[in-house]
Amino acid sequence: MGAFEFVALDKTGKESKGLLEGDTPRHVRQILRERQLLPVSVTEVAKKESRRQSNFSIRRGMSASELALLTRQLATLSQAGLPLEEA
Repeated sequence: MGAFEFVALDKTGKESKGLLEGDTPRHVRQILRERQLLPVSVTEVAKKESRRQSNFSIRRGMSASELALLTRQLATLSQAGLPLEEA
């Protein structure tokens, strides 16, 4: 079973968001209908996370001057005694 984020509407039109476990998006939509909710969108959490991780890359997103600035700042913080995790 996977985790799915959903957005659904109730009978009054109030939007509700949440997280449900199900086998497929279709299964999650079925669960929502059984709860008297109208599914608007259902997305798998793992796919959403993988998209976020694939969008971040230092190589593609930084110019050489930005990378040099970042490296200098990191070195300064490290020399000041700050642990790398916090820097």
